[in-house]
Amino acid sequence: MTPRRRSLTIHLLRVREKIRKDFLPVLAEFKLSNQQWRILRLLYDRGPSGVSQIAEECVLMQPSVVKMIPRLEAQGLVTRQKVEGDRRRTDVAITAQGRGLVEQILPRLDRILGHMEKRLGGDLLDRLCAVLDEVDAKL
Repeated sequence: MTPRRRSLTIHLLRVREKIRKDFLPVLAEFKLSNQQWRILRLLYDRGPSGVSQIAEECVLMQPSVVKMIPRLEAQGLVTRQKVEGDRRRTDVAITAQGRGLVEQILPRLDRILGHMEKRLGGDLLDRLCAVLDEVDAKL
């Protein structure tokens, strides 16, 4: 195995951290963690979801999601709803206040992505996303 392949996880982590450093200050202004943002964004895009679906889609551990939901609920950003016909299941939904917060943050994150696209070039960014999608599908 080549040295480059041996350090694949380091390469991925290094790029992840460089990307996060641009986004995290924006989320911090709104007193949100990266994990809380991922949950709000998922609920904004997909609608009400169960905890296990949120954990899977947001790449979080289910116990972490279980701990975060009451905090987001206390802030008025999400609500929990019993699923009709399934007493065991509760869905989490974004509130109007949560939607408003996401809509405040999205344009700022879009500007950051725009700057990133200028630095990397649209073609490279598209190729990177395509390769990551392919790797994700095969793993």
